[in-house]
Amino acid sequence: MVRHHGPAFIPAVGPAGAVTALGGRAARRPALTVGRPAVGVARPTPSRPAAARWTASAPNGASPPPPSPPTPTAIRLITCDCDGTLLNAACSTSATNIAAVRAAMAAGILFVPATGKSRYGALAALGDLGDDLRAAYPNGVPGVYLQGLNVFGDDGSMVYEHTVTPKLARAIVAEARAVNSSLIAYSGDRILCETADEFTDLLPTYAEPVPEVVGTWESVLDTVPLNKFIYLGSADHITALRPAVEEAVGAEATITQALPDMLEVLPPGASKGDGVRRLLKGAFGGVDPAAVMALGDAENDISMFRLVGTSVAVANALPALKIIATAVTERTNVEDGVAEAIHTFILDPLAKKGGNGVEAGDAESLRAPSPAAGG
Repeated sequence: MVRHHGPAFIPAVGPAGAVTALGGRAARRPALTVGRPAVGVARPTPSRPAAARWTASAPNGASPPPPSPPTPTAIRLITCDCDGTLLNAACSTSATNIAAVRAAMAAGILFVPATGKSRYGALAALGDLGDDLRAAYPNGVPGVYLQGLNVFGDDGSMVYEHTVTPKLARAIVAEARAVNSSLIAYSGDRILCETADEFTDLLPTYAEPVPEVVGTWESVLDTVPLNKFIYLGSADHITALRPAVEEAVGAEATITQALPDMLEVLPPGASKGDGVRRLLKGAFGGVDPAAVMALGDAENDISMFRLVGTSVAVANALPALKIIATAVTERTNVEDGVAEAIHTFILDPLAKKGGNGVEAGDAESLRAPSPAAGG
């Protein structure tokens, strides 16, 4: 069940024929009939997820903590988390999710990954959708990668990069050695480790690059730009480890999690939300955060949800994310929750309006049929 938590939202796209930036160029948005591709674009008909149902308030009367997100406007761009949201348990993207994203893109909606993964890893995990994005952006796929530490614009150029200082890196390494934890570091699309082990060997199953063994961390800390570090281990190990890491480096770093078996240490002040903010300012001619729909599931998505006008948590998301979300899907990431959100907020309104978009303030028309009505 998609539950509406926030104020009236405007899950809409602009009118047919409006101009939007796509692939670094101005592209005229065609009228859309759902399930029917734009002229000259071969797209499968998206599968229709279960109809949405709505409740009027947040769980247990809770309200989103400050800062308050902007009042939503017509959706122009989707920013989507990967692991636990768009990707299923096999770390791949389902045909249903791909078809829904393709239909939204055919309607002129921009789509970018916003993920803790490297750009290489994200596009590999997206499969055919990754190929679509590479074709649309031959100079490099825009998006927010490595929790906002690598941000690329629609022309392929890097809008922003943030790295860990050598001093902080040494503290992170010292703590890993003190607690005997597996540790990796990202440098753009590279993954580095001191030695390979059972945990580093699992990284390619997440569609990430094979880690490079560097021998000792001291050989790279002063010479290689390192964006972030990740402690690896069992979920129990990471849960027990987090307080010690927070005590050791928390005052000089940002600590977050996207997965239960990974603890990420970022430069201070870094977040996915900060990366999205920089992307919206520096790409596509500028995009108002109020015109963005964000999709996510985990702690690292909180800052992004607080930034945008429309935020949708998939059913498997953490309670802390669901509380601040505009809505929560009925379906989990393995049940195509992303497709459900795209249908509810974009494709269904387009179909209802005959391809003419939904005008601002027309939220009442977006409510799906109730179960009694056969929804």
